[in-house]
Amino acid sequence: MDWPADQVTPPASTLYQWLNRAFAEKRVRRQGKGTRTDPWRYWLGNEDDAYWDRGELPRLRGLAGIPLKEPTLSNRELDEIARKEAEFVLAQSKGKGRSRK
Repeated sequence: MDWPADQVTPPASTLYQWLNRAFAEKRVRRQGKGTRTDPWRYWLGNEDDAYWDRGELPRLRGLAGIPLKEPTLSNRELDEIARKEAEFVLAQSKGKGRSRK
């Protein structure tokens, strides 16, 4: 456990009490079961927590001035490239099998 060098390190039981009180007062967030295999993990809440609680990814911020790059190929062209790549991979795997016989 890291603690500032100029401060007295409190006992683990005191830290446990502080964290439990802070969690009860909703000053910190907590995840886990509090067991050896799933310990509690504490963090300070932030605006992204509402998204995580709903099972969503938070919105990206700071991208308003960045233009999105449009794809240069059509879906049909992309599908054709994917089909050719798949045929190539299958041909390679079949070729390897024949060379071992």
